[in-house]
Amino acid sequence: NPYFGSVFRTHTVPTYFHRRLARFADVYTSNVCNFHHYPLDYIFFPRRVALAHENVLPTP
Repeated sequence: NPYFGSVFRTHTVPTYFHRRLARFADVYTSNVCNFHHYPLDYIFFPRRVALAHENVLPTP
């Protein structure tokens, strides 16, 4: 549906679905074939999330 929008974001706010997925999913992809670019022993690391007392630095 082109009028529905993203299930991950409402304007600039992450949706409840996004928050649950980010919390509980080890790895998310829209298609399992996306993994064929990685070796079988590749280790995926989560993105670092800044805590409330930390300065947010721009990523290069």
